[in-house]
Amino acid sequence: DLGAGGAFSVPSPNKKFDLSVKLGTWLRRTVAVDASAGSVSGVMLDLVNGDSTGDNRVNAFDLAVVKKYWNVINPADPKADLNGDGRCNAFDLAILKKNWNAVGDK
Repeated sequence: DLGAGGAFSVPSPNKKFDLSVKLGTWLRRTVAVDASAGSVSGVMLDLVNGDSTGDNRVNAFDLAVVKKYWNVINPADPKADLNGDGRCNAFDLAILKKNWNAVGDK
């Protein structure tokens, strides 16, 4: 669960591991975490928005989803509403434009 400001906690082994996060329309990000000395805090992940199709890329397929629901309030596919304001509009298109051709981590 995400807390205020995006804070989260996960149980972790006392060793080095990779932490991957992929939520909704956000691209997957993976960071290396070294918990060999115990609990770790302050792990930062910058997520990129725009993946309406869930393929971990921002491309023409995502644009097609936004275009399908253009100017619709509360679209049937909530992944078309990239900024979560309840409308599929220019603000969602701006997110696609900003992150065009971005690819998430494997």
